[in-house]
Amino acid sequence: MMKELADKKVELFDLSAKEAERWYERFRDVTRKWVSDLERRAEGREVVRMYNEECEKRGVKVVAFPPEWK
Repeated sequence: MMKELADKKVELFDLSAKEAERWYERFRDVTRKWVSDLERRAEGREVVRMYNEECEKRGVKVVAFPPEWK
């Protein structure tokens, strides 16, 4: 995929830690809203918590996971 992006002249850059955290918090807000909507019909927060646990076991950080849900 990286070669394909380079061939298309797509420029990638790293965000500063502060800017990345700002984006991650926005992702967390989306997760919070999605789970709030889902909890009206099911155990949405528990599903997302379990997903995060499984990702962590594999060394994957889910940046959209709100830390207060641990």
